[in-house]
Amino acid sequence: MQFTELRFNVRFLWKNKFFTALNIFGLTLGLAASIWLMLYLKNELTYDQNYINHETVYRISGTMEAPGVKFNTASAAREIAPMLADEYPEVLAYTRFIPAELTELKFNNNVIAEPLIYYTDTQAFELFDHLFIEGNIKTALISPKSAVITKSINTKVFGGKSGLNQIVNIDGNDVKITGIIEDLPKNTHFKYNVLLTGINQRGWFVQDGVFNSEAM
Repeated sequence: MQFTELRFNVRFLWKNKFFTALNIFGLTLGLAASIWLMLYLKNELTYDQNYINHETVYRISGTMEAPGVKFNTASAAREIAPMLADEYPEVLAYTRFIPAELTELKFNNNVIAEPLIYYTDTQAFELFDHLFIEGNIKTALISPKSAVITKSINTKVFGGKSGLNQIVNIDGNDVKITGIIEDLPKNTHFKYNVLLTGINQRGWFVQDGVFNSEAM
């Protein structure tokens, strides 16, 4: 009986090829749209949430003004963070990211272009925890002229070998690789592939309630 019903259904579908194809196409399109929507929602709902402290981490922005021009920017003077830490006990930790002037990395005779190179503070990984493949997350950015690189950069520079403790030239300085981390996820707004120690400090002060810096 079941075999007869199956034959009948097959014959019916075969006889009505157009409607069969239309229904299959509609079902396929619906499934594809549902899968795409779920992936999109997962990407959006987990945006910038790959860090444990993501709910209490804030990025300082600023407003640039000039004669006839005023616009918002995602950057601020490097002195703002330590000033806020001094004035407000609610600030538990801070870190800054200053882009390197030379966007390239040299090792032996190889020169690799890399735009995502930043100087940062020693407590960077207190705010942005990463999975360390090699190195120690607590000490990787302690020593001067240290560098932490992502897995993809390690592969570009050293192939299948580990670059830990190797000396490379970045932004015109010889630095020691003290850590290798997993690549950052795509659904995060701020990306970097190389982090360096050694942010240049500038003098700053507050006068009449106005923040002043040697160089903004």
